[in-house]
Amino acid sequence: MKRPSKKRTLSILGIIALLIAAGIVAFPVLRSLYKTVLYRREVRQMERVFPDTDPHFQETLIPLRRQVDQYNREIATIGQRRPADPFTHQQPSYDLSDYDIYDYVFGFITIERMGVTLPILLGANDFGFERGAVLLTESSFPVGGINTNALIAARRDAETPMFRDIEKLKVGDRIVIRNLFDILTYEVVETKVIAPDEVAELTIQPLRDLITLISEHPRGLHTQRYIVVCERVTR
Repeated sequence: MKRPSKKRTLSILGIIALLIAAGIVAFPVLRSLYKTVLYRREVRQMERVFPDTDPHFQETLIPLRRQVDQYNREIATIGQRRPADPFTHQQPSYDLSDYDIYDYVFGFITIERMGVTLPILLGANDFGFERGAVLLTESSFPVGGINTNALIAARRDAETPMFRDIEKLKVGDRIVIRNLFDILTYEVVETKVIAPDEVAELTIQPLRDLITLISEHPRGLHTQRYIVVCERVTR
């Protein structure tokens, strides 16, 4: 039986090496796509109940709404603690188990320009960042009202979309917040790049109803922060 030539053997080995290399390159992409599909399916299942219009459930939330509004008023009038950079400082989650809420999800943020809908979890920590966007502890709750500024952060280098495409946002783009009580619409009014320690400047602005999106910048380096300031619209 004729043995394969050395040249043919090398060609076969070369093809095998190329296939292995292609698999190594493609695996992270395929894994990311797979995780994105699963993540979006999970989000769709959760977001169906926000806001939950069941009268009994809404009645159980009345004390929580009062507490949230009181907190927002207090930090606006008494004084807001300096927000810490969410990507370098772990922050505790709010415990809402007294209101039968055990997953720390306070609502959802939908950003059409970026093609994402993310759960908003209470507290900037690894648990929250792995699951969606997080609300900084030192900020207003995202329930609207003058003298509020809800600081919402998410990562850009995650395998699921999160705030990966935050730089696509332009002035005038709409962002929708669905919390436990209402559906609120905001409009992008400003985007800018700041240093991590300048996050402390993201404070409540008198007579304005704001949310501020925060993410790492630039992608892969994370030496700065990219922020998007959005103001409530009623029209």
